[in-house]
Amino acid sequence: MTSRTDHDHRLSDGKRGSPDYNSRLYGCSSESSNAARIVITEDGSPTLFSTRFNQCYHNRAGAYTESRHVFFKQTGVIRALQDQLDFTVVETGFGTGFHVLMLESLRKECKSGSKVRFFSVEKYPVPQELMSALNFSDLFPQAGSLSAELLHFSGKLAESTPGQTHSGQFGNTSLHVYHGDFLDWDITRGEDADFFFHDAFSPDVNPDMWTLEVFQKLIRKASEQAVLGTYCSATRARAAMVLAGWHVARADGPPGKREMTLASVSEKKLTAYKRVNEARLKERFSASSLAAAK
Repeated sequence: MTSRTDHDHRLSDGKRGSPDYNSRLYGCSSESSNAARIVITEDGSPTLFSTRFNQCYHNRAGAYTESRHVFFKQTGVIRALQDQLDFTVVETGFGTGFHVLMLESLRKECKSGSKVRFFSVEKYPVPQELMSALNFSDLFPQAGSLSAELLHFSGKLAESTPGQTHSGQFGNTSLHVYHGDFLDWDITRGEDADFFFHDAFSPDVNPDMWTLEVFQKLIRKASEQAVLGTYCSATRARAAMVLAGWHVARADGPPGKREMTLASVSEKKLTAYKRVNEARLKERFSASSLAAAK
C-alpha cells in the first residue's frame, strides 16, 4: 500500500482508488444499486460507496470541496468562465456526472456565457435509481432543472449499448459520454481539449489509468495551452505524464491533502507553480516501466 502523501483519497474505511472504478472503465456493464450506497462526505456533499469493492467514489473529506479545488480552481476553469471563454473539457470517468452539474453551477455563479464541450467516458454506468437517490438538486441549486435532466441522461447511458456515445445539452454545456473502455474511446472525435479532468482511481489499485499510454493518448487531444488536473501526487504517475510529453508541476491540494498535480502542454501555464524535476523523473523511469501491463 502507498502512503496518503502519494494518494490523497484514502478513507477511514478504504481507499479512494478502487478496483470498482477500474472495472467501470475496463470491463463491467453497470453498477447495481444493491452493490453501492450513498455516503455523505465531510462537507455535506454525497458520493457513492461501493459495497462490492469496499470503496468510495469520491474523497470522504469532501467530494464537492475537492472537485471544485482540483478540477475547477487550480486548472483555471473558473477563470475561463469568468473571462467568458468557450472551451472543451475531457474527463476520464463520468461516474455520477458530478462535474457536469458543478460546471453549469459555476457558470451561473460567474454569470458566464461560456459555451463548453464536455467529453467523458464510462464503462460502468450508475443506474438511474441510484442516481435519483443522490439528490444533486440540493447540492447544485444554481443548476436548476439540470439535475433532473442528468438523471434522465444517466438512465439512457446505463441502457445504452457499449461502444456508443450518448449526447445531451445541459445549459451551455454540450455533453458527450462514451459507454465503453477508455482505450477504445475516440475522446473528442478530432477536437482539441483545453482542460483535462484526470479523476481515475489511484495508481495502486487502478494502474491501467496512470500509464504512459494513457497520458500519450490524452496529450494527442490537447490544445497548445491545455491543462490537466488530478488529485494524485504519486511520483510514478507524474513520471508517466513527463515521458508522455506533459510539463508537470505541484499545486496546493484541497483540505486534507498537501498537494495535487497540474500538467500542461505549455510551460507558461505552470509558471505560478513549483515544477517537478522532469529530468530526474526521466532518469528514474523508462517508457517500458510505465507502459500498460499486457
